[in-house]
Amino acid sequence: LGQIHPGVHSIAEGFSWFADGVRNIVVVPVVTLVLLAGRQWRWAVFLVVSSQGGLLLSNALKFSIARERPPMIEATDFQLHLSFPSGHTFSGLTVWVAMAMIAWYLLPRPFGDIAAAALVVIALANGPSRLILGKHWLTDVLGAWLVAGGWLMLVWAGFLWFLRPRTSG
Repeated sequence: LGQIHPGVHSIAEGFSWFADGVRNIVVVPVVTLVLLAGRQWRWAVFLVVSSQGGLLLSNALKFSIARERPPMIEATDFQLHLSFPSGHTFSGLTVWVAMAMIAWYLLPRPFGDIAAAALVVIALANGPSRLILGKHWLTDVLGAWLVAGGWLMLVWAGFLWFLRPRTSG
């Protein structure tokens, strides 16, 4: 689809841009520092554990399964040849949905709602964008959504259990 329609290809590349590893290396520390500066250390821990644990889990699966990418792309190093799970799709959930949750809880209404909705759209559009660009198989995206969603929910449960703000009394 991305090879046939240049406009669709450009939109897909735009969404993929957000969840690229280089962007996340900058975005996660910046958002973490902003949270820490605002004395929101619990949310900072949530974001770091979700994103960095997700990165480790995604790469552990990617290197242990070592599935080849679809033949439509050119790749020059070993990491580029590995397909399952889709790292962009995985970080879409573990970074961008995590930030959407944070925005929804911390920002005043309606800004929190708008920011959370935009971040969720960015997060979820990464999966289809990887298919449109021909970078992954459908099962790479579905598997990334399932495993990353499970990881995010596990981290969220831990956050609610261990790090939730305590009320006195």
